[in-house]
Amino acid sequence: MEDRVKYLVWLSLVPGIGAVKINKLLEFYKEPEAIWKDSTNGLKRLPFLNINDINRICDKKYKEILNIKIDEIYRNNIRPISIYDEEYPDNLKNIYAPPSILYCKGTMLKNEKYIAIVGSRKATSYGNNMSEVIAKELSKLGFTVVSGMARGIDSIAHWATLNNGGRTIAVLGCGLDTVYPRENKKLMEKISESGMVISEYLPGIPPLAQNFPARNRIISGMSLGVIVIEAGEKSGSLITANFALEQGREVFAVPGNLMNRKSVGTNKLIREGAKIITSIEDIIEEIRDFDYPEKLNKILSGY
Repeated sequence: MEDRVKYLVWLSLVPGIGAVKINKLLEFYKEPEAIWKDSTNGLKRLPFLNINDINRICDKKYKEILNIKIDEIYRNNIRPISIYDEEYPDNLKNIYAPPSILYCKGTMLKNEKYIAIVGSRKATSYGNNMSEVIAKELSKLGFTVVSGMARGIDSIAHWATLNNGGRTIAVLGCGLDTVYPRENKKLMEKISESGMVISEYLPGIPPLAQNFPARNRIISGMSLGVIVIEAGEKSGSLITANFALEQGREVFAVPGNLMNRKSVGTNKLIREGAKIITSIEDIIEEIRDFDYPEKLNKILSGY
């Protein structure tokens, strides 16, 4: 493991030092090794750190357990990719507070074109069918489908992509030594074989509720656009859509039954300006202007 990655793993071990503060530290120090070597007095210059932050960064116990944590990463066949690495998704680098390090299982391809599909964990048969059809069509066009491996819409999108020979990426809200939900063990294995499972959380971090909004910003941040299929009025999928809007990504929504509460969120998105999806062409029309590989351009020319 190169030194840069090692020091970023160390930073991610320090409680209370999340993505926002790590990015500010890297902006100030330029290199993570400089943070490792600095003292309490040096850190006191930084207005975004409080005394508790400084004490934790200088606490030797987090440096002492670093090698144990690195062994745990490799023991679980996890590969860290830092924001300095070429493999790190370009779009994700440009969001507010990108993760400084991604813990990964599988392969990341350079210049992939990502589109996210998210939606209800308790989807209707209509929602599941739409997730399957859209994921299948996107994978045929050469897009990599990104989702959160949750029950319902997410899982259907992953499986549909895999079953059609496409690539898919799952972003988790826990360490990669944990399968969440448990019934998705086989799905996680399949994604790791032909795509990638990623997380900004170290092994041992459980799927806590507060982790998922942060997870959602990665789903939207690495993608060209986010497709929402069935979402309640207060849904995690709407959080992903809001992140997408903040990040300048396209937001698409599949219209739903006006009498179904699971359609309240998606119909609201459409009312507020999200692009309505009536066919795969609606997605292609909005993202044509992006820089596609030659092969994909030839496919799109048929539309």
